[in-house]
Amino acid sequence: MNQTTKKVRLQSLDVLRGFDMFWIMGGSHLLIALLIWLGLPAPYLETVSNQFKHAAWSGFNFYDLIFPLFVFMSGITIPFSHYSAISKGATAKTIQLKVIKRGVLLILIGMGFSFFKMDISVFKPYTVLGLIGGSYMIGASFCIYLKKPAEQLAVIFGILVAYHFCFYWDALPGNHDGLITPSKTFASFVDRHLLPYHVKLHMGIFDPEGVVRYFSGSCLCILGCVFGTYIKSQPTPNAKCSGIIFVSGILALGIGLGWNEFLPIIKPLWTPSYVVFAAGWSLILLSIFYHIIDVMQWTFFNILFLPIGMNSITIYVGARIINFNHTNEYFLQGIASTFEANSEKLILVFGLVAIQWLFLYFLYRNRLFLKV
Repeated sequence: MNQTTKKVRLQSLDVLRGFDMFWIMGGSHLLIALLIWLGLPAPYLETVSNQFKHAAWSGFNFYDLIFPLFVFMSGITIPFSHYSAISKGATAKTIQLKVIKRGVLLILIGMGFSFFKMDISVFKPYTVLGLIGGSYMIGASFCIYLKKPAEQLAVIFGILVAYHFCFYWDALPGNHDGLITPSKTFASFVDRHLLPYHVKLHMGIFDPEGVVRYFSGSCLCILGCVFGTYIKSQPTPNAKCSGIIFVSGILALGIGLGWNEFLPIIKPLWTPSYVVFAAGWSLILLSIFYHIIDVMQWTFFNILFLPIGMNSITIYVGARIINFNHTNEYFLQGIASTFEANSEKLILVFGLVAIQWLFLYFLYRNRLFLKV
């Protein structure tokens, strides 16, 4: 960690990143515990709970948006960081090396979660951070050399269409005869054959963070760059900008649903329809946060989400190193146990989220940020 230098930032992006990370660090459990405590009828509670689970195969739940939204936001930063550096004299080669360094570092950090167990049977080479790093590395590399939005959109179209046809590649061993199944896709084939068989794969036959997804995921990064460039071009934040982003999101949702008729929305495969549909929701959320925070300058979301968003990687990694749950139980288990079961659950879940937030708020107040 190091002291940050003061620079102009798109604050809505930091808050949106915090909103996204909030659900991973326990916000989903907090919401469910609160609804149980309030006595929400079981059918409605089940509907909400299902939104905080990944779709088993095809389909799309709220939880299926959290991951691609991070990739999308990594692209929005490109005009504010890399393009600005190039405009000040940095060479494309220098920026390219930074992109590769960041991508590889994220991949290695992700691998580190299982590597240090020193057990090859549980080692996971494909991880969430790895997919973010790989998608960013590919997407940002395209954006460094192809700066025009039309060129970037053409790359997105080319990658997604090429990936679409990979699902119907007749030469693929075990041709699926038009059926998309976990074991009989191009992505699954690469997952099983790129690395040795004893490497751990999800369900043993494919991995939802496998390397093929780096390419379809990179489209979200590139799209983020397109709209980051558009936002950066505005003299001041304005409602027209947020409106155009919102309408673009609706359009992407429509395209994603249309594509779903030909190739299903499948998160574990990051199918083209899934990528476009997730892009639609990402754009809609960006437009809402941009309008509220940058255009209207309302700051009531900032106190909760900004400390999280400024150190999202810190808490994602830190939660695997620091036993926040132990600290939470040390201080609150005794108090919580004096209440009935639903209240006890709510207190403990709230405490766990609060302890993590206080940790991040301390870092935020002291201007300490983990840079990757």
